[in-house]
Amino acid sequence: MSWRTPFYDEIVQLVGDAAARTLVQVYRGGRIYVPSRPNAKHPLSTLLGIHLARKLSEGYGGEFIEIPTGAALTLQARNDEILRLHRTGKTVQEIARQYQLGARYVWRIIASTRGQVRG
Repeated sequence: MSWRTPFYDEIVQLVGDAAARTLVQVYRGGRIYVPSRPNAKHPLSTLLGIHLARKLSEGYGGEFIEIPTGAALTLQARNDEILRLHRTGKTVQEIARQYQLGARYVWRIIASTRGQVRG
């Protein structure tokens, strides 16, 4: 099951994963206007840099876009960290305490990724 939405993937194609995550962190759940020709002083240019703001305008210039809340991104980041900790030898009980989760739930996160390639 993928945590990424088609809209998020379109944004990633235009500006890259790091810039897409920045948009989610700053505008989560908000609606923003993407100008057709952003200048250096536009908030998107300030946030992403003029080059990436212009790349975003290639796909969405002149439109308002809804930025996802990022809940799925936050959840995925947590789960990725849980997997990393488990791979480095931390016990399920230690991980469960750190994230205030039940051990059974941590096991479920670990089991859900078996056979998947993770970056």
